[in-house]
Amino acid sequence: MIPTANHIDAHLNEAFEPNGVSAVVKPLSGSAAGENGKSDRSDIETYTKGKSYHDKFLSCIIDQTKDYPLPVPVVSIFQNGETIPFLTLKSFSLWQGKQKSKKTIALAIVAAAFICGIISIAGVKFLVGCTEGTALIFDNEQGESYAARTMKLILRLAGVETTSKLIYCDLREFTPGERKKIIEAGIQGTPGVRLVIIDGLVDLLNDFMDPAEGHLTSTDILRLCSAYDIHIAGVLHQNKNDKNARAHPLPLQLVYLFPYWVHYWNCTY
Repeated sequence: MIPTANHIDAHLNEAFEPNGVSAVVKPLSGSAAGENGKSDRSDIETYTKGKSYHDKFLSCIIDQTKDYPLPVPVVSIFQNGETIPFLTLKSFSLWQGKQKSKKTIALAIVAAAFICGIISIAGVKFLVGCTEGTALIFDNEQGESYAARTMKLILRLAGVETTSKLIYCDLREFTPGERKKIIEAGIQGTPGVRLVIIDGLVDLLNDFMDPAEGHLTSTDILRLCSAYDIHIAGVLHQNKNDKNARAHPLPLQLVYLFPYWVHYWNCTY
């Protein structure tokens, strides 16, 4: 059974109070899916390059005789005796909230659960769904010192001093175009990536008021999710005086694409 927004909200609201931090999650289907719905990275070039658009159309047809499993969870939540998939492979989640609304801490908890396998916060257990894999975090905003503090927080929550399951990158010094290329190169060149966190989606744009650039960036993020069989969690900040996200063309594209499973949290760790 695929949980509905109300189903998940009923569990999350018992532990988190509304505070303007939102996560929007929707599974994607990928044309690179192989057996059991998992993609083989060696197939990525095959279905994205060197083919006519008619060949690509044929590769996108869903087989009516095949059983397609539910998306594989990267992180699930466990409460009241139920395990509910939360972040899944081939999907994107949008984390939106005002400054100091603890978006980074919420994602730090998720990353820590991915590293150590299980973490309990405010009565909710976060469980890792993929027993093997690496988490990549790209920080576009904080700079080396503050990014390092966030990295140390994740390690402390996970109960480890160092781990090969976490790679944390500071991208503040690079241009938006360079950041996008570095992110994809990191995903492509790191074996076993399952979870990718991009802190500062607006910093991937040269002109955050350009709808065309926002649409292209949104589409590119979805391509990475599907092509590399990963979950990408992206952080957007709201304006101080209202609930609108900064760089409105980008979040509007993402919200229209992912109108399901919206939750408002306040992490009280």
